[in-house]
Amino acid sequence: MQSFIIKLENQNEDLINDDNICCYLIDSSYKKEKINALAERIHAGDRLLLVGGKDADDVCREHGLDGVVIEVSEDLPHKKQLLELRGKIGNGRFVGVICPLQRHAAMIISETEPDFVAFRIDDLERAREIISWYNELFLIQSAAISGDADCDLRGFDTDFLILTPEEFKILVAKKESLD
Repeated sequence: MQSFIIKLENQNEDLINDDNICCYLIDSSYKKEKINALAERIHAGDRLLLVGGKDADDVCREHGLDGVVIEVSEDLPHKKQLLELRGKIGNGRFVGVICPLQRHAAMIISETEPDFVAFRIDDLERAREIISWYNELFLIQSAAISGDADCDLRGFDTDFLILTPEEFKILVAKKESLD
């Protein structure tokens, strides 16, 4: 069964104590004065707090968060970017990399050895094909990220689903209606 990573947006923290969620993701624009208290609440439940967005590495290091979720720049070598990132955030922190639905991009990103690769789902059939191919070739964990509340990500063979709180609630409601 897939694990859930919930994107906490606009300081929406009503899902912090949900036992079905293993990890939370905030944007680097999250109110700085609230991050430490949020991290304490999440860590008290033995869950992880990751940060994404511009300056994610600085926010991760400054607040002692568990890791980052980033998009690598196509202008610089991927391996160099991840080595520098790991150097900035410190050892033992998680790195997730958002990847387009392209085999070549998935191979190059996976060679940098992130902790997981998150595929942005914008074409359902192409996503199924790429994720299935990816899982046959790579041992690195995978995630699906959509942003479309109507997209049912449960059908994807990934380790994680990265969802907004609204997407998570819709997914849970759909599951409950099937049970």
